[in-house]
Amino acid sequence: MFIEKITEINSVLNDFIWGVPGLVLLIGTGILMTFCTKFFQVTHIGHWFRETIGSLFKKNSSSTKKTDRQSISQFQALCTALAATVGTGNIAGVTIPTFEGADFARGDYDLYEAPLWIDIAAHHMERAMLLDLEAEVLEEQVRLLEAELRSTAQRVNLFEKVKIPETKENIKKISIYMADQQVNAVVRSKISKRKIDARGAVASEMEVYTL
Repeated sequence: MFIEKITEINSVLNDFIWGVPGLVLLIGTGILMTFCTKFFQVTHIGHWFRETIGSLFKKNSSSTKKTDRQSISQFQALCTALAATVGTGNIAGVTIPTFEGADFARGDYDLYEAPLWIDIAAHHMERAMLLDLEAEVLEEQVRLLEAELRSTAQRVNLFEKVKIPETKENIKKISIYMADQQVNAVVRSKISKRKIDARGAVASEMEVYTL
């Protein structure tokens, strides 16, 4: 019974708050405060714009002003990266850095003086800095790969333009030398055969004379 009674009371209150009476009170209060403040949201639109979004572009605003020389501003506190986590990878034998994340630090700021959107701005700034740090690592990867590509291209050009032609020329010289040596060997073998035949003939004649 007690729970049912509370449920009935809650239903009546919800119907009142979210029904026509509640909406009339909300709208009526807004209209009443508008007249009491002499249309502040219209007549002072420049003021609240300067104190919110426009304060980002001011050097001495409450969100960007430093309290002392060694401190950082509230806005800078939202954009402070402590360290980036970088690992190592390998592409075609080239060791490259890989981005694994970053740690950010948010400074303490006055909740009364700081704009209401300061936390949202901090979140988006951290995401922007995360992408910027990742872009730096990717640029380093591109730089290392381009350097390795240039070195590889230079080695390929060295072999194609210098080493391979030199090797072909040396092979040609070796082939000519081996052919000359082969001809010389044939000539020497024939000369040796003639000498052997001549010695054999002389020995045969001496045996005939002896008999």
